[in-house]
Amino acid sequence: MLKRHTQVFASVLRLMDIFLAFGAWELAYNLRFHWINFPPASMIPSHEEYLKASLFVAVLTGFVFAFSGVYRLHKVILPRRELFYLLRGTLSLLLLTLVAAFFYREFSFSVLYPAVKNGMHDKSDDPSL
Repeated sequence: MLKRHTQVFASVLRLMDIFLAFGAWELAYNLRFHWINFPPASMIPSHEEYLKASLFVAVLTGFVFAFSGVYRLHKVILPRRELFYLLRGTLSLLLLTLVAAFFYREFSFSVLYPAVKNGMHDKSDDPSL
């Protein structure tokens, strides 16, 4: 009975984290492009792209937090250990999200593309010099 209760509790925690991650991405999109919009965006990306990203991050949150030990329930709660699991899960999620965003984004949205394009431009071939 106690094991079943623990499994239900861990599943509820995981679902809450998934919904919170999804809601955070949706809130960030609305805050950035509709409600505050400072500095003004030159182009507002479609909501469908952010919806796909928010679904991906929400599912990734459940997996990463589970593998990093966030949902392990112990008889004795040690705050440092819980903080370590939470920080490890959060940093892993941040890193995996950045890696996925780097490979997912189109070149028109990429921050690195203009830098690479302008940085690799050979100045000796420029006729204006």
